Amino acid sequence: MHEAFMLVETDTGMAFSVADEISKLDGVETAQTVTGPYDVIAHIKIGDEGSESLKSIAKSIHSIDGISYTMTSVAVH
Repeated sequence: MHEAFMLVETDTGMAFSVADEISKLDGVETAQTVTGPYDVIAHIKIGDEGSESLKSIAKSIHSIDGISYTMTSVAVH
């Protein structure tokens, strides 16, 4: 099992609803609204299938209305 963090910029006023929608997705451990240059940080658990699992989760996140930009960082242990 691997982990990744997706940093999300949202459209104005959308941070809380975007975080709520992200947190409902399979593979997402948490999605928190934060201060700073990004509006939401999602903690993602990636299955043993690796990049395909992350690709699937990212595709689901990118389909959520109100997201303007994302950056994903895979954790290295």
